[in-house]
Amino acid sequence: MKKVISFLLFLSLFACGRYKSSIPESPVFMRRNLNTINCLFPGDYYYITEPQTASDRLGYGGLLLVRGFDDQYYAYDLACPVECRTDVRVGQPSEVLEVVCPQCGESYQLGFGLGTPST
Repeated sequence: MKKVISFLLFLSLFACGRYKSSIPESPVFMRRNLNTINCLFPGDYYYITEPQTASDRLGYGGLLLVRGFDDQYYAYDLACPVECRTDVRVGQPSEVLEVVCPQCGESYQLGFGLGTPST
């Protein structure tokens, strides 16, 4: 039993690593009235690439606010995580809330808040 506990403690020293995103950390702040940006129904989205107020901080590549199919709001950075460049943004979402990077062709599902690759 002591060996098992010692082994588990040893593993715990190496098991907790900090996740490092391919997208550099960038400030995000945007305040909008959700009733005025046409994002009221599931499947609606708000695609923003330029700040509209002095306090806007749009992350690394811009922001995409999505009203998911589960009726929740989700925000995504527009920068493609594969390309990692501010000038390469995913395109506007399709009807099924899927976005595609024009550079690498990777597509992402956004409809339920996961942002997972779909290819």
